Amino acid sequence: MITEITLENFKGYREKTSIQLAPITLLYGPKSAGKSSIFHALLYLYEVVQNDWCDVDLCTLAPVDLGGFLNLVNRDSEED
Repeated sequence: MITEITLENFKGYREKTSIQLAPITLLYGPKSAGKSSIFHALLYLYEVVQNDWCDVDLCTLAPVDLGGFLNLVNRDSEED
């Protein structure tokens, strides 16, 4: 079981952020707080483990479209 997920430079998470997970975890907050980004990260992890590749442009998680690499990278990081 996954007990923690750490995101950095992923969608809205520029800085390294750890989220503790339990058998039942509720995600709540205002719009654009990063709730969907956590699910997208978990789906992408599943894609990598299931299919043994990490090309986000070839995801097979229909109907979820992660939008390709440029959609996953935090936009602020491109300015560094």
